Amino acid sequence: MPDGLGSRLLRFLRVPYAEPPVGDRRFAKPQPFNFSRSDCRLTGEEAADPEKNLLRLSIRTPDLAPADPLPVLALLLDGSSDFNDSLGHEVGDAIGTSVVMATIGSRFGVLGNVPAGQNNGLEDQRLALEFLRDQLHRFGGDPARVTLAGHGAAAAAVGLHAVGSGGFSRVVMMSGSIAAPLGWSASAEVAAALDRQLAASLSCGIGDEGRLPLDCLRSKPLKDLLDAESLLRRDYGDGAGRFAPSFNASSLPDALWRSGAFNGSLMIGVGTGVGPALAELALRVQGADWGALDQTAFETILDREFGQFPRLHSAGRNASVSGRRYLRLTLSDWPHFAYGGRVRQILARALSDFGAVCPVWEAANDMIGSGRVFVYLHDEDGDPAAALSVANDAKVLLGEPLVRANYSAEHRSLSRIMMQHLVDFTASGAPSPGWPSSSAGAFDFLRFGAKTGVNSTSGGFAFEPGRCPLWSTEMSLASNLSASPPPPQPPPPPPPPPPRTSPGGAQPFSNTVLRNYSVNILGLGRTVGQTIRTPAGKPGPLATSEDCLYLNLWTPKHSDREVEKLPVLVFLHGGFFQTGDAFDERWRGSHVLDQVDAVVVTVAYRLGALGFLWLQNASVPANLGLRDQALALQWVRYNVRFFDGSPSKISLVGAEAGAASVGFHLLAESLQFQRAVLLSGSPNSPFAVSPMPDEVRAMHKNFTVGPAELLDCLRNLTSSEIVSAAADFQRDVARLQAPFVAFGPALDADFLKSDPWSVDALPPVPLLLGGVDSPGNTLVRLLLPDGLNVTRNRVLEHLGQSLRHFPRFGESLSSVGLEAASRRFAEFPSSTADAGVGDVKEAQLLSRALGDRHFTCPSWNFMARAAALSTAQVFGFLLAEPAEEIGDRLVGAS
Repeated sequence: MPDGLGSRLLRFLRVPYAEPPVGDRRFAKPQPFNFSRSDCRLTGEEAADPEKNLLRLSIRTPDLAPADPLPVLALLLDGSSDFNDSLGHEVGDAIGTSVVMATIGSRFGVLGNVPAGQNNGLEDQRLALEFLRDQLHRFGGDPARVTLAGHGAAAAAVGLHAVGSGGFSRVVMMSGSIAAPLGWSASAEVAAALDRQLAASLSCGIGDEGRLPLDCLRSKPLKDLLDAESLLRRDYGDGAGRFAPSFNASSLPDALWRSGAFNGSLMIGVGTGVGPALAELALRVQGADWGALDQTAFETILDREFGQFPRLHSAGRNASVSGRRYLRLTLSDWPHFAYGGRVRQILARALSDFGAVCPVWEAANDMIGSGRVFVYLHDEDGDPAAALSVANDAKVLLGEPLVRANYSAEHRSLSRIMMQHLVDFTASGAPSPGWPSSSAGAFDFLRFGAKTGVNSTSGGFAFEPGRCPLWSTEMSLASNLSASPPPPQPPPPPPPPPPRTSPGGAQPFSNTVLRNYSVNILGLGRTVGQTIRTPAGKPGPLATSEDCLYLNLWTPKHSDREVEKLPVLVFLHGGFFQTGDAFDERWRGSHVLDQVDAVVVTVAYRLGALGFLWLQNASVPANLGLRDQALALQWVRYNVRFFDGSPSKISLVGAEAGAASVGFHLLAESLQFQRAVLLSGSPNSPFAVSPMPDEVRAMHKNFTVGPAELLDCLRNLTSSEIVSAAADFQRDVARLQAPFVAFGPALDADFLKSDPWSVDALPPVPLLLGGVDSPGNTLVRLLLPDGLNVTRNRVLEHLGQSLRHFPRFGESLSSVGLEAASRRFAEFPSSTADAGVGDVKEAQLLSRALGDRHFTCPSWNFMARAAALSTAQVFGFLLAEPAEEIGDRLVGAS
């Protein structure tokens, strides 16, 4: 037939290679087609029953008897539809002028992957390829030069055949790869659980010993099967509800790929339009529009689209946490609580990274040293004619613009160029001149687009440096982070990935920009209640939420240089154990990485009554907030090596209450760090340990009459109710004012066995201690929120509160402290009790007394004790700037 290119093709359409998978052959391995049957008619007509059309292929050839056999391009039709009629890609009419082109239909989804582990869809493809090899000589094709190609899910299948017994020397993966997380499952057992859910949804009972009721499933109308599959994907997410090939082998396919099981030539790439198309599809499934997209709808999309990671099916929604974690891991500009149209581009990029871009990068990078890797990027940006589709790159490469009228002259010209690259690759294992192979040092690739033309590009993959190396190197441990509470010691981390090699030898990854890595460690500690569940991004005020156990982790920007393991800074925020935020702009690790190479971790932990309520109950220990910090340190120690951090170079850094916490962890039996930095605080600070642990039990009367029922009662309350009652207790019962708190660290003879004031030994950990000048400015602003015009009596009242329990003794000393403090105020106005202070000078005196009392003197005391007790070096510093401004004339620290 004429193809519009001045040549002719012979087309053999809908050739059956296997018996139709209907009746008893549904959910069974394919059986070769019996061509000897008298009723066999190869008319190319479509059968009335859709299932009967599945196991067919079409062949296009320019010559049945060429002088030299032609190279063959075998295209596996992708899994975007479960009915991949092999006639559907008339694009083969264009590319078939220089090669023999075969398009292969097979079973996908529920029809191709039930029962789990049997992988009938892959068996369909294997049988079709065997049939092709046996028959290619009849169509002018060379069985020794077969290139296997696929797009999307079929690209993953191409990789699976390449590492199997396929014997292919050339493969083409378009917008997908063997590394795609949704391409296959790493466990037939968990995939079998999905089969049982399918059976249950169709009222097919499970047989003895858990056998799948295949006879019942075979009796169901095809529409019922497909509807049930769609409902599973809707209810459990695109990953958790996806039927895909599954394996239970000691060497999984991606490991075989990395080990070099395929040693041929690879053409691989992706289009920039994949993400927008996936985002629009996700929105349509949700039944929403961008302008009205709210947080609830967005979280539902995340549940569905990121339902499983890396490739572990899940029977429930709990796996969606991994998707949210992955989303934040890859996006440095994630806008907390910014929904509507603003998340459109972010969601598109995340979906593209997850399903296409990074799997393509990983598969290419695994072969990067071979010299036979050819990478492309189809640039659809600024192309108004590019319809939203995940397959635009395949359409251009396979010549669709040349056989359809709705394309521009630019598209047709581009398609001719790219199609010739594909034809040359099919013939020789290398594309046309001008397309460089990718190497470990450069990662060159070809960028093509209707608006931008065709250009060889070097130095990266046109994506943020390090974005995809992170995906392949570190995200393997994401599936372990949402597990149920482990025993006291964390489970061993997954083994590190095999080293990448280059002409210069083994080279570890030294990548990534990692922003807002929210690692949910909830459950590793013990909680009073499970009453609040906020999104896994930035929670609400941490003092009023139990769902606040997160780590933010930053690593340096990508570098091609060889990097040794980096030092690690783990930061604990302050806030007198009542307030504070690990997401605070002041603690962003990027500020540190602007200056030095390091891994920076900020830790969120429970605060106030939620973190430090001491119930004197054996099942709920004291100091939950400190225990949260300890578990976060354990996580860092066990996993930071996956982020190029050294577990032997961990510095624990804290400010104010965080500095006190650092001191407490120094006294722990098992140290999780090697160096300590205490900023404007120490464990000797008066507020660092609750001054009245016995009185805390008075809070019981606010809830119940007897301690036996207290725990159950508390667990039935919301977090806000607990926090509100704690505030009332602080004000009305304990009558404490900042910085003293009723609910802070307590000497429980367990986590805190002794008061830091009285310790007689410290571990040999190098210490750096210090702070700012006038740290009391912070407390003046806290205690006097209405300004500096206060009375003398009010100042003395604040001094009296601040001088209670010094160092941590009875209240009787407070009168002595008051007298000493009043002598400091020699210039204090001596007029009537109502006389106002009104001057910055008096505010300075109050600030100095409070700063000395709570920060400066305890810090220097602790430093002196450490220098006397520790064999390690101790360093002190003073930043000669005040902590905060007071009034208009005391400027705060920069």
